[in-house]
Amino acid sequence: LAAGQSWAQEPVRGGTLNMIVQPEPPTVMIGIGRVSPVYFVGSKMFEGLITLAPDMTPLPMLAESWDISEDGRVYTFHLRHGVKWHDGQPFTSADVAFSFSQFLPEAVSRVRTVMQKVESIEAPDDHTVVFTLKEPYAAFMMVFEVSDSPIVARHIYEGTNIFENPANEKPVGTGPFVFSKWERGQYIHLVRNDAYWKENRPYLDE
Repeated sequence: LAAGQSWAQEPVRGGTLNMIVQPEPPTVMIGIGRVSPVYFVGSKMFEGLITLAPDMTPLPMLAESWDISEDGRVYTFHLRHGVKWHDGQPFTSADVAFSFSQFLPEAVSRVRTVMQKVESIEAPDDHTVVFTLKEPYAAFMMVFEVSDSPIVARHIYEGTNIFENPANEKPVGTGPFVFSKWERGQYIHLVRNDAYWKENRPYLDE
């Protein structure tokens, strides 16, 4: 009973969570590395347009809502307002368009395959992204989750060799935790994102 009562308590702000990541990841930039330890760390710093419920139902993340045309060809994502990259720059539709037109097709084979089904990607304003498919593709929504498609900052990666960009060693995302330090062979340190878009989250300090 006591254990049940403790789990039912409201979360308390503050504290440190120490966890083992084994083996040590080759990188913590989730868009570049495609193995489990990279996801384990990188998913705390990066986000996708959606997340997935346990039953695989799409749920809002960086996109707060979306519309799908009746013919199944046009997907319009409405992005959250007030989201910032960890370096303070605003997150906009230009980042999403860049991620899916340039960065992710180069870095992630599955995204490259899915994007071949896309006729166009448009960003009519800072908070709207429109994907038009060549033909309907029922599984299209599944590619927008962070494990396949972390959204990256255009101002950091555009015009660079994405595999050699210095930001891969000190990632800049939109997620609840910010990269602080990596002592290879010892620890990776992430700290609370005080400017995180989800109010009063995360609870942990580091």
